[in-house]
Amino acid sequence: LLPVAQALKEGKKFFIAGHQNPDGDSLGCTLAVASLLKRLGKQVYSYSKDLPGDDLRFLPGIKDINFNVMPTDNDFDTLVFLECSERTRGGNFEELFKTAKTTVNIDHHKTSDNYAAVNYIDPQASSTAEIITTLFNLMEITPTADEATCLYTGLITDTARFLHSNTTPESMAAGATLLDAGADILTINTVLFNTKPYKELKLLGRA
Repeated sequence: LLPVAQALKEGKKFFIAGHQNPDGDSLGCTLAVASLLKRLGKQVYSYSKDLPGDDLRFLPGIKDINFNVMPTDNDFDTLVFLECSERTRGGNFEELFKTAKTTVNIDHHKTSDNYAAVNYIDPQASSTAEIITTLFNLMEITPTADEATCLYTGLITDTARFLHSNTTPESMAAGATLLDAGADILTINTVLFNTKPYKELKLLGRA
């Protein structure tokens, strides 16, 4: 992770994207990394090709993501792709790749391509959120409560609240770190696991 940390420290203007049809891990990491970079004094353009589901609109900073709106310029020196196992999984970024000095790929899928200049792929990690939590620790930066909420969302959506077989001692430790940093687990659990849209409830009633 050291090369990733170095790229984040050296870059000045960042383009960040997660994958299409974003889930909690993709969006949570996008928001947390964007927030971290802004705290470091960087310029950040966060992008998602598709809108989030209603259940993820509670995430802190969600309005700062540019949904299906590509930037009008391409003078970013650093591109960061989160949970994009392929170069095109987040969208068409060919023009941005042509001009960026540094590209970073952070992922936990074993099928991920090494398409960036800096690649960190850890198939043993439960989620990209777990990797980003480790990155915070490596950079000796404590997540804010909002960043912790975003990362904890990614962690528990990819592990199904630590029920899936991808749950490890490391993922549990990451959860503890995020709880200690102030992750809003009450809101996360209420919205993601204890709330259903009215139409879904009606369908369940008919069933």
